Amino acid sequence: MLINVCLACSSSEMLRVGPDGSILWRTGGLAADGVIINDVQDGVIKASGQWDPPDAPWTDVRLSLETGSRLG
Repeated sequence: MLINVCLACSSSEMLRVGPDGSILWRTGGLAADGVIINDVQDGVIKASGQWDPPDAPWTDVRLSLETGSRLG
C-alpha cells in the first residue's frame, strides 16, 4: 500500500506534516547538528543524527511512522 507522507528534519528533530500542512507529530532530541532520513519501510523510519560535529559518528535511530515515537 502506497502512503503519501511528508517528513521534515531540522538540526535536532523530525516532523510529519499532514496533507493540509498541519503537524501530525514532532519528535525532538534526535541530534545536535543534523538529522538525516535513511529509509522508510513497513511503518518504520530509519534515521541518523549527529551529536558532536564535525567528525563524530552519526547515531542511528528508528521511529514509528504513525506516531513519531522511538522504537527499540
